[in-house]
Amino acid sequence: MSPELINKVLDKLIGPTEPVGETHTDNKRLENQQTLHVVVNHLLDKLDRVKCHQHAQEHSRSKAGKEAADFLDGIGECYNES
Repeated sequence: MSPELINKVLDKLIGPTEPVGETHTDNKRLENQQTLHVVVNHLLDKLDRVKCHQHAQEHSRSKAGKEAADFLDGIGECYNES
């Protein structure tokens, strides 16, 4: 499955998260945002488990670990600048 299709499925499953200024709608969107937090945390945990392989002797494990570490470092840099 392509990353784009996975994103579309997640968007459909989670629903809109951006508030619009209407209480009933925003309450539902807040619930959706809380669901999004759980999903993002799950994905970040998966990457963190792979990251620990960055110093593995086997090239394939090391490569996957380094890519996960680089991605997580990039996220940190991006959000620390905000």
